[in-house]
Amino acid sequence: MSVNLEIYNALKALSENGSELRMVNSYHGLPVEYDAIIKEMGQEYAILAVHPYQAVCLAIEQYTHLVSPNLPFVLRADVQNVDYESDKVRLANFLFAPNTIGLRSSPRVEPAHKVQVTVSNRKSSSRGELLDISEVGAGVCAFSALLYNPVTMKRGATISLKVDLDEFSPTLEVNGEILYNVKDGDIHRMGIKIDPDEHSRNVINQFVSQRKVVLLGELQALAEARHSVPNTDE
Repeated sequence: MSVNLEIYNALKALSENGSELRMVNSYHGLPVEYDAIIKEMGQEYAILAVHPYQAVCLAIEQYTHLVSPNLPFVLRADVQNVDYESDKVRLANFLFAPNTIGLRSSPRVEPAHKVQVTVSNRKSSSRGELLDISEVGAGVCAFSALLYNPVTMKRGATISLKVDLDEFSPTLEVNGEILYNVKDGDIHRMGIKIDPDEHSRNVINQFVSQRKVVLLGELQALAEARHSVPNTDE
């Protein structure tokens, strides 16, 4: 499929000017956002020189978002090929994307192991698992059978979130508001805006900081390992 003419012209201009653009991906919630340069532009694809860490994420997620002050819009693109030896990636299927991409002020990190949570209010209580967390928000999933009264867990509902981030810290209980509750088969995925007190915020920030260090180490190890073996198409 040919690239939309408006998108093609914008990317072509970046290519000709040698302007950088930022690629937006994540690794288990850790933002991975490095600059890239378009090396080749075709009617249906673009080849970019990327950071080694970005290359790993591109191979895992199989898509990326492109952001630049020189682009009047945010783009989404699919990954066709990753060449680790040259740190180049071939992108295709460019589409317009929301201009809020890459703007989350406090990225949420995923826990290393299952973390149990309880979401409750005056009329309902639901047990589930923590998907990700930051000092301002959390993602939670719960089986439908555990949602005793799902009507009360709709968008805008005020709730209490209990979470055990690790075995050495007491259970945290923070107030929050449900931003969305999406049913996917037997699972409900909830996004929750949280308002922790100072103690809870410190515990969450410590957890997030520790996870970031671990995840960055994993990402570095993956990049080094993939550079040490012959390249294969992803």
